[in-house]
Amino acid sequence: MSRNKIWVIDDDRAMRWVLEKTFKEEGFDVTNFEEAQTALERLHDEAPDVILTDIRMPGIDGLTFLSKVKVGQVRWITPVISALWEAEAGRLLEPRSLRV
Repeated sequence: MSRNKIWVIDDDRAMRWVLEKTFKEEGFDVTNFEEAQTALERLHDEAPDVILTDIRMPGIDGLTFLSKVKVGQVRWITPVISALWEAEAGRLLEPRSLRV
């Protein structure tokens, strides 16, 4: 039986490490990406079952990445709504909607 493949896309190394460790302990096959462009390129050759992506990243952000994923390339696309604290500005950022 093949293990479910999860891709984690996040520019924060610590977050990638925690997610990878957690999912691997639960028996998932995890691949990490530091930036979304590499994951987009890899989608041409391989498709995961689930993609978890950070929203705010340098280069292609998470919402732009998800808008470029073609229907059928992954088994699950789940929009995640999060409240982000923008430390440098000291304000709460409003969530953006995503249509898939």
